[in-house]
Amino acid sequence: MNSCYKSKSMLINNLEFDVKNLGVNIVFPFLMCIVSCIFLRAYLNDPQKWMHILEISETFVPMSAGWISIFLFVDIIQEGGYEVIFTYPVKRKELGIKRVLIFYVVYAISVLLYVLSIQVITKENVWLNLYFQFLIEGLFFSALGFLSIVLTSNCAFSIVILVGYSIIGTLTKGKYLEILNIFFSNFDVLGIKEILIYGIKPLVYSFVLFWVAQFKFNKIN
Repeated sequence: MNSCYKSKSMLINNLEFDVKNLGVNIVFPFLMCIVSCIFLRAYLNDPQKWMHILEISETFVPMSAGWISIFLFVDIIQEGGYEVIFTYPVKRKELGIKRVLIFYVVYAISVLLYVLSIQVITKENVWLNLYFQFLIEGLFFSALGFLSIVLTSNCAFSIVILVGYSIIGTLTKGKYLEILNIFFSNFDVLGIKEILIYGIKPLVYSFVLFWVAQFKFNKIN
């Protein structure tokens, strides 16, 4: 009973520390969703073109999940905080992939609000389909952000990797190096079955990136 209470207390304390450490970066997914909503309102002048918001959304929204992953580890990796943190009786997995997935929930909440806003603004019953799509793409970017900061130990380089991958992927629509592209690049809402089929590749890549990132994170001394 006491050990369970202590573990919960430690989890809450760690979350509070991470939230304070992230600062304004924790609201970045919400900011990207707001920007996309502004573009959406602009496209509503032509009801036939509102789905172009998908291209804009794919460029900025999933990437924001990776943004949080990067800034979660700035203090540990880039600023040398691991020398102290790794002395704590906490498993590396809890400091690594578990933290990323916990804050992936922040991204999931922001995207939920965003797709519900799309539903209200457009009066189109599309929120669930878009939600699944952005969740899958966002999970990949969470893993990519984690791996980038672990490999480069540099926040700026990691952000360049995220932004570069996102912009190139959406602009080329996977025509070049298609095997590396995880974007759906759709101009219409896909059915749930189609999303699950298209989502296999990014989900597999997410698993691989998480595994490699955690493996490299475990090697930091």
